[in-house]
Amino acid sequence: MEKSKIYDLLDNELLHKWKAEIEKAESGSWFFTNVQEVFEEIEKGLNPHEKVLLKTYALAIENKLDYIDYMLKVRVLNFGIKIGMELEKSFAAMENC
Repeated sequence: MEKSKIYDLLDNELLHKWKAEIEKAESGSWFFTNVQEVFEEIEKGLNPHEKVLLKTYALAIENKLDYIDYMLKVRVLNFGIKIGMELEKSFAAMENC
């Protein structure tokens, strides 16, 4: 797993804020309400043990998606930093000509 201190700083200061804003703005959208309705409909037909399993599975899916999202953002950030470094080298080379 890649680790990134820069990403962690950005995530704590900026990305959490943006995510909360998006979730608030989209909370009434069809996608979010439909997912919740489907979950509740499935849950109605389950016994207590099956409800626990369903919630556990839903949490496992959410955790997996969060992990994939984190790794993707770290890679994009690292890629952006590499692009910036290459641009800096190119500009420095042009100034030396």
